[in-house]
Amino acid sequence: MVGVAVVVGVGPGLGLSIARRFAREKYTVAILSRDLGYPLPTSLSLFSFSDFVSLFLACVPGLGFAIILSRDF
Repeated sequence: MVGVAVVVGVGPGLGLSIARRFAREKYTVAILSRDLGYPLPTSLSLFSFSDFVSLFLACVPGLGFAIILSRDF
């Protein structure tokens, strides 16, 4: 693992592009958002796009969601 990239406020444009770039560079990617509208499809596309082996979803009541894509278990 190279490191962890945390992308805050992922949407269909810039946030997705940034997350893809870090995924290509072999980073573990954490995507943070207030709702699952964009981050869930983004995460699923990144999961199939790269060699990630696990995807974790966490809900933080009142704050939003975190999705972590990792190559480690």
